[in-house]
Amino acid sequence: MCFSIRAEQNPRTLVEMFGEYGATIELPGYLDLFEIRLRSNRVIIPPAMELYFLDPNSPDEREAKKLIEAYYKQTRQDLETKLLDYRRDIATLERKLATKETKTNRQSLEAKQRQLARYREKLTTHKPGNAENRIFPRHYTSALVNRNGKLVVTPVRYGVFRQTGSLIKDILDDDAPDYGLYNCRRDSLDRGRFEQVHQGLAAQSNKALAIATKQLEELWKTPTDDKRILSKRQKIQQFLTDFELPETALQPTVQASRSLWEPMISHHALIVAEQFFENVWRHDFEQRSLKAGEKPISMQLAFTPEPHQQMFFPCLVGEAQLGEKAMLGLAVITDEPNPEVAAKGHDRTPIALTPHAAWQFVRSDDWSITSLQQLLDAKQQFYFHAEAA
Repeated sequence: MCFSIRAEQNPRTLVEMFGEYGATIELPGYLDLFEIRLRSNRVIIPPAMELYFLDPNSPDEREAKKLIEAYYKQTRQDLETKLLDYRRDIATLERKLATKETKTNRQSLEAKQRQLARYREKLTTHKPGNAENRIFPRHYTSALVNRNGKLVVTPVRYGVFRQTGSLIKDILDDDAPDYGLYNCRRDSLDRGRFEQVHQGLAAQSNKALAIATKQLEELWKTPTDDKRILSKRQKIQQFLTDFELPETALQPTVQASRSLWEPMISHHALIVAEQFFENVWRHDFEQRSLKAGEKPISMQLAFTPEPHQQMFFPCLVGEAQLGEKAMLGLAVITDEPNPEVAAKGHDRTPIALTPHAAWQFVRSDDWSITSLQQLLDAKQQFYFHAEAA
């Protein structure tokens, strides 16, 4: 799967690329996201997304700039508080070590000194104007989205939000490292696969609802002093606060009865990318077997098309309804790996459409599975150069 992507974040650039099709910037989407970020650490934005708004030309753009500046002021204050805390802890440890040298205190001092240096560096660079455009799963990215037949450039989460019938389970699972709903395998977009998933979910719907009801009782309603449960409750409460959801949104509903991807078949978006990153095993990258007793070591590769150019990644868009709120997310469609990608140890490659196919993909909102698969065959035939990231 596509671990992370360098993607075009400037909404004006994306509008100019698709201007002949009437693409426009959906400014309220950016304003809402910048506002939510002020109260939620779940909203992570690549700095390059902010650049367009730092030279505003309209009231909405000026409001966006204010929200961006407020975020940096707030986070700098948080960093300065952490720096004070670390300096205080370091001074305490130095006094203890001056009295008696212990290995534990020495190691703790060195760790805090390293962390202090990292926070100092972060404070120095933490300001708007950074052109970093790399996104990771659950980050937000500028994307071209077909919204009811109109093309808009808007921020969308890289990763759809699964609706299992239990918001509590979705909130807690969403932080799991293997919660990989930011890529969609092309072979999952098949009528037979949809039927298979439907049958499996139907068989376990009653059981899933019972489990979700029990989970709500244990993790939310029952008085407890269990620190593990209290920590989960804090995470759940923070999510409700971040997205201004009522407590009633936690009430379990009937288990989803169809494939996550099925309702997204006709909801499309594009990410305009310049590079993608994958995690592979070093011995696979070196095209060799593990030696006796050798443990596999993970490494990260950056894949860049040669010659270097933009790539149009087709995405499916999901809109999860959370109470009265809708949470928009997308997943990049991937396929079997290009030969050079497979040779470096990875088993998937994001589909990169030709410019013409990309325009067709994002302009239509009524695709059958057959026509979608035919369109996905219109790939740009890149050679991907790989190097350690």
